[in-house]
Amino acid sequence: MEVEIGDLFDTLVVPAESDVSEPREVHRSSKYIKGKMNTAFRKLGLLAKLATADSAKEMRIVECASGVKHTFDYAYQNHVVHRIDALSFDHGNPSERVARARSFANLVEDFRKGPGNVGEPIVEAVIQVPTEGLFADIYIEAKKILDTVPSLQRTEVASDLDLEAFCRRTLDQMQL
Repeated sequence: MEVEIGDLFDTLVVPAESDVSEPREVHRSSKYIKGKMNTAFRKLGLLAKLATADSAKEMRIVECASGVKHTFDYAYQNHVVHRIDALSFDHGNPSERVARARSFANLVEDFRKGPGNVGEPIVEAVIQVPTEGLFADIYIEAKKILDTVPSLQRTEVASDLDLEAFCRRTLDQMQL
């Protein structure tokens, strides 16, 4: 296959330059949100409590029906393990954002059918809403996809203050 130098430049260099030019605080990825959640949980003392809980690692890493293992953040709510995952629609092109919603919906469905899941495991998505208004219609489409996931709890966050408020509510709901 012949590849033009211009094609390589457009494929590799231009996206990398645009990523560098976008401040991380404006476009928040799922990893960014997870990192901020862990920082807030650590600051509130939640991670120390979870680290002392029995079989903490076993609850974080779950096996899906397909055999894929996925790591959730989690908390106890009324003595029930409540699994939490971060999901961001604040970066990427429109098709990537829709694909991210489908992928997450499939992951949750696969996890619910996995070994050892009796009943309906509690799963919550902490969703970073887009900070720019360019793709509001894509976000609406992504929310429709997530609506198809039965009993998925969703918390939308737009800023670090929203995320910290979520972490505080989670800490208040915990009963270890």
